[in-house]
Amino acid sequence: ITWDSSGNPVAVAVGTSGHFLKSQGAGSVPVFAAPSGGGTALISTVNASDDATIDIDVTGVSDASFIIGSGIVPATDDVELRIQVSIDGASSYLAGSSYAYGMRDSVPQGWVSAAADYILMGDTNTNRGWSNVAAEAGMFTVHMANLRSTSIHPSFLYDVGTVNINGTSVQRFYGYGKYDASTDDVTHVRFVFNSGNITSGRFS
Repeated sequence: ITWDSSGNPVAVAVGTSGHFLKSQGAGSVPVFAAPSGGGTALISTVNASDDATIDIDVTGVSDASFIIGSGIVPATDDVELRIQVSIDGASSYLAGSSYAYGMRDSVPQGWVSAAADYILMGDTNTNRGWSNVAAEAGMFTVHMANLRSTSIHPSFLYDVGTVNINGTSVQRFYGYGKYDASTDDVTHVRFVFNSGNITSGRFS
């Protein structure tokens, strides 16, 4: 029930599931309407189960999107997580010094930067790699940009939280990386440890 411009009660028609109540301004009865876009929409979720890699199909996502990883447990202790991309529908993943990245951690050890065949999301220096203990699962957020650009290289801004292999401290890695060999559309994003499988985790 609402009121019109004369102060009389007016019933608002039942809306469609998923719609929201939209104001039409002073003196007008509100209506239910479909969202106009611009919010966050879940594209897909992949649950790891002793997988060598986790490959996320991003062909249907916008130029700027993000992936969240939670409960990530590697099969091997003291490892580092890496990103690679495909531009051919996951037939192959690009390597050969096609990437550049810069990363810092909370220890701190200063900036680590390199041209490589992956984007680095961790560091095994001085026993700071990911722990393979289930109760010490890691997490991350990766913001992706320029996936559809024909003039700017695909870019990845990431923030990672893990427990070190001794279980004695938490640590954070954050950085920026890009695929700089071309500006082709990215079709898939791969997550892989430098050694061993991904025992468990959720990638959304």
